[in-house]
Amino acid sequence: MRIAPFSAAAFHGAGLARRRSARDDRVRDDGGAADVAGPAIGLSSERAIQQTARLMPPKIRELIAELERAGFVNRGGHGSHRNFVHPNVARPVTLAGAGGDDAKHYQVRAVRMAIQEAKR
Repeated sequence: MRIAPFSAAAFHGAGLARRRSARDDRVRDDGGAADVAGPAIGLSSERAIQQTARLMPPKIRELIAELERAGFVNRGGHGSHRNFVHPNVARPVTLAGAGGDDAKHYQVRAVRMAIQEAKR
């Protein structure tokens, strides 16, 4: 038994053609897909940067730099854990992870709250 080679005409004739999607309208002339999150949808470059910053978590080293700028001191810790203390903050802030690791949402929240408490 011989199987007929695939042909696009047979595929389309059978009603199995792929439906057109909204993404098809965003294809550039050079064949690449349009940038969905960038200025192609009307965002200013500053707003696009803010949106990207919101989507990407900061690195542990960035949180450490923020704490040190606010006057916190690293009192050490075991392994990858670091404890930061400040005279105006009741509890130490503990950050776990290597400097290049993405910070967890609870670590970002703890650092921001501690910095606010230190300013009071």
